[in-house]
Amino acid sequence: MTTDLMTLNEAAEQYGILRSTLAARVLKGRMPGFRAGGHLYVRAEDIEGFKEKSTWVRRGPHFSAVLEGHSEGMSDFAISKKLGLSRERIRQIRNKLGLPVNPRRPTLPKMRNAMTQPKTLLEVFTGHEN
Repeated sequence: MTTDLMTLNEAAEQYGILRSTLAARVLKGRMPGFRAGGHLYVRAEDIEGFKEKSTWVRRGPHFSAVLEGHSEGMSDFAISKKLGLSRERIRQIRNKLGLPVNPRRPTLPKMRNAMTQPKTLLEVFTGHEN
């Protein structure tokens, strides 16, 4: 039975989970663990089962909407307006999904000095210059 057990350090390295996260899960009773000789041990199948379950629990209904909006090139602000969430929450979800910030969409160049701005009310209403 001890052959399928691994220490928290081994499990953390093999599965890419922080050792403190594994320890917290075991100590809170969310994942089975075994104590022997002052060390905590876990089974590989328990970690795999927990990773699958926690992935779906962690991803709420907004994760797919953020993923869809991001793939359409929408900004965090645009997605937040669409979903009715804060821009910060969208940023957090996007980071959990491992998505980069979408680049700014190109805008039209500003037309400076293309049309002179009227300076007086007379120019506005009559169109002449003084």
